[in-house]
Amino acid sequence: MGVRGLQTFLEQYCPSACYWVKIAELAAKYKEETGKEPVIAVDAQSCYGLWCKGLDWVIGFEIQEFLHRLRMFVESFTKVGVKIVFFFGGLTVEKKRASWIGRRRRNLRDIYDVVGILEKGTLTKDLPERYASLPPTMGIFTSMFLKYILGCEVYMTIEECDEEIIEYVHKNDCFAIFAQDSDFLASDIKCAVLSSKNFNMGTMTTLLYEREVLAKILRIRTDQLPLLAVLAGNDLIDFEILKGFHCSICGIKFENNVKFDMLMPAIGRYINKLPDQPIDELLKTISIDVFGDESALGLIKACYNSYLVQETPKITNPATKWSRVLQIARFRHRNVLTPAAIWGVLSNQVFELAVTFEDLRRANNNRVRANSFIPSATVTRLLRQKMYGILLYEYEHLADVEIKEWCGENEDSYLQPVIVKPVEPTVHHPGLLQLWSDNNSDRHIQMKWKLFLSSISPNITSVNEWTALTEDLVAISAALFYLFEQEFFSGFEMNAAMATVATFSLYSRERLETLYYGPHNSRATHISVAVIRTFSMVIMLMAACGYPVPLSGDLVFIKFEAKLFQIKYKDMKQRKTVEEMCENDERCIAVFNQMRKALSRATRKSKRNTNRKPQPSENDQKQTEDQAQTAESKEA
Repeated sequence: MGVRGLQTFLEQYCPSACYWVKIAELAAKYKEETGKEPVIAVDAQSCYGLWCKGLDWVIGFEIQEFLHRLRMFVESFTKVGVKIVFFFGGLTVEKKRASWIGRRRRNLRDIYDVVGILEKGTLTKDLPERYASLPPTMGIFTSMFLKYILGCEVYMTIEECDEEIIEYVHKNDCFAIFAQDSDFLASDIKCAVLSSKNFNMGTMTTLLYEREVLAKILRIRTDQLPLLAVLAGNDLIDFEILKGFHCSICGIKFENNVKFDMLMPAIGRYINKLPDQPIDELLKTISIDVFGDESALGLIKACYNSYLVQETPKITNPATKWSRVLQIARFRHRNVLTPAAIWGVLSNQVFELAVTFEDLRRANNNRVRANSFIPSATVTRLLRQKMYGILLYEYEHLADVEIKEWCGENEDSYLQPVIVKPVEPTVHHPGLLQLWSDNNSDRHIQMKWKLFLSSISPNITSVNEWTALTEDLVAISAALFYLFEQEFFSGFEMNAAMATVATFSLYSRERLETLYYGPHNSRATHISVAVIRTFSMVIMLMAACGYPVPLSGDLVFIKFEAKLFQIKYKDMKQRKTVEEMCENDERCIAVFNQMRKALSRATRKSKRNTNRKPQPSENDQKQTEDQAQTAESKEA
């Protein structure tokens, strides 16, 4: 959220502190004056609106289009001689948990509204833009796409994202910050702040926010801007609890709303009249003036300090084995060698999932019947518990460990966490330091494979079918295997998913852009969300096991286009053969068969679903269709 109202105040009332600039000209001037390469620190979270605008977010993920947009974004800066460094926020810090929960609850309400709109026959492409949300597991995919496919410098933050960006720009003398967080305007930085929201990639122009000019307008010093943030309200100090103080300094009645063009100058006047005291004494004075006593002093200090340059806390007592594990895990997290969830589990024993397009009012967590609406967070819980078991296997008090999961599973989700226990591995675990070492011997790789596959399913007893897969098929095949064994979908539906992956190579980004699938199928959408989310958790599990398959762009690039799956799902319902769903392309049929071989143990009990040309009985097919139709009709 940033400093409440500060962006509005700047953009609407301070033209001298907020104006359009050409990034190429700014960068050239900077290089001429300093002789240094212009480096921009990018707050990746603020760019999702730019990268995802117009994507068909309801049905899952438009992978190729999204990657194309990332590539165009990176190349647009490279062409004007600017290096960009990306920062992604890791786990939500607990002091901001309330704000995070509030956003998740609002996301759920928006999804319920969208379900109602779709029930009236609206196409997903015609949904109002205000409801746009992110596809599942966006953070994992984006950070890894940028690093392992596009070759960018990418960091995952340990604490607050904005605080670590500030630390980075100070240490590396960056040219600018590219973001949409007004917290940067109140922070102790010397570089320019460029707006990501107002960025035009075609012209390479955007708004520049001037901290120094803002301070002059408010008649305060730049080093007093953190006090402005404290007194205006932000993620730590709620705007509502400051209303009485705001009305008082603005001279208006409490029941009236305070306009930002009145409030910001009033806060500036208040700061100007503060006594000349050391900062600790000054914050006591503010606590008394705002809250009537010193009860909020701790909160005010934490808020104020968050705007100052601070070193990211280091791991203490590295002599112990567990501290060494944390030290290595921290390095791997920071440098995007593992998804952020790994560090969250190891450091805080917390796991969180953002909201994705699932109508949790229909959640059936007890699996009363096949194909009932099982939320993706619920069906993947066992996979997470096995990952926890691998990560915390060496933890001294493993028996007492309880993981707090903040995941969307029903209407009351995000009110409080679900508490789960780790599931210990059933095969040899050599320790995380050994798993994460550079040992590439055949014996060591086989050990990683066995630990990984035993976590997918105890029924996978042979590694050979899996090591025969190409790198790009391992994670998606494991995700489908897991979901099928959990009875999440039928063999017919899994065939449609495998055909989607197998035919990926036939569809260019341009062809996918024009692909029309008609009204979205709610059952297909639910499967897409679950497949994509399970894929991301398979990548997490692989990271915990030290990557039996080397970490690369091929491994993390999921070849499961949600648009295409809508088509394949309809093909499945029309009883098309595997060859037909693979569009009679020999290479695609070969990929399908390669995946099917690896998944054969999961589907052995349903051989009729895995024949090359499946010919299901009328009753079998009717049952599958009835189940899918029942799931769809439940929305109405």
